[in-house]
Amino acid sequence: MPEDVEERGLQHQLTAGQMAMVAVGGSIGTGLLLGSAAALEIAGPGVILSFFLAAFITLTITLALGELSSMHPAAGSFGVYGDLYLNQWAGFIARAGYWVAISISIGAELVASYRALEAHIRKRAQMAFPATALPAAPSSPSRKPVSTPSEGS
Repeated sequence: MPEDVEERGLQHQLTAGQMAMVAVGGSIGTGLLLGSAAALEIAGPGVILSFFLAAFITLTITLALGELSSMHPAAGSFGVYGDLYLNQWAGFIARAGYWVAISISIGAELVASYRALEAHIRKRAQMAFPATALPAAPSSPSRKPVSTPSEGS
């Protein structure tokens, strides 16, 4: 950690209700619900085993982070511990990787939210304006065979 940055300590600013909402939102996200259907369709019930493996890895990392944060309470999480225990390059990589992961997951959440809302809005529009009903969105791009002039005669 650079010497010119002074740590002011952590402050308790979130209420218990806000922390509960963050926990529920993080564990039951839109991406998990929509992504599970595709995973179950491809891999079948064996995907549950991979969910358990991911849960075990997440639990291990959470416990390790809890131990580190109780030994060195500082704002910055993985990056601070990379700086302290390894080197500045490891801290940078931890911070950059975390930023990339969050950036990708935000995009995935936006796409999942769009898909969920699109079906709802389409249904409401058909109920409100039956004469101008919107056509159903294709689930996959449909490819029609191209007819050549010789086939028509």
